[in-house]
Amino acid sequence: RLIRQAKWAFVFLALVFAVGFVAFGVGGNIPGTGFGDILQGQLGGTGGPSVGEARDKIEDNPENPTGHRELGEALVAEGRGEDAIPAYERYLELRPRDVDVKRTVAGLYVTRANTARDEYAEVYAEYESYTGGGLFGPPQDSEFGRGLIGQIDQELQTVYSQRLGEISERAQVAYGKAATLYQQIAATRPDDEALLQLQLGDAAYQARRIPLA
Repeated sequence: RLIRQAKWAFVFLALVFAVGFVAFGVGGNIPGTGFGDILQGQLGGTGGPSVGEARDKIEDNPENPTGHRELGEALVAEGRGEDAIPAYERYLELRPRDVDVKRTVAGLYVTRANTARDEYAEVYAEYESYTGGGLFGPPQDSEFGRGLIGQIDQELQTVYSQRLGEISERAQVAYGKAATLYQQIAATRPDDEALLQLQLGDAAYQARRIPLA
């Protein structure tokens, strides 16, 4: 009986560990997207003014920092994190010492970078599926077939290299911006130093800023 009870206790603990591992992003390399980050307000909040109300406030007074912050929060609440970045950036121009909003924007930049990284993997897989010849055309073991396939592969390589380069640069720039923000936050948040240094190190590494990482 004790063995059976212990067995279920271990199963329960394993489930708790697994859920915590996924929800709080433990061991991952994607800072700013775990449930723990959401609890810290990293992805904004709800219950505030709507997008329309925030835009009206900005229209009445473009220099009103509250309007820009509320616009960013409303866009995030609608799942439009990418659109929220310019609103938050404008707010930070007016309130550059708001570390909470900086952390929100850093998380949004990490999300942008991770999206680009996923796109890179999809495009690269697409490139691999097209290279090396196909089902139709001249035999690949013939001289003409090898020459034709080689020319097609070279043209595809040029096209996909450009696409992959653009995506990679987009991701690297976003990671770099996140790293800069985490670096600024870490200088003013000693109580949260460990987590911030982890987020900073990961973003800097992904941005290829190795000395900073």
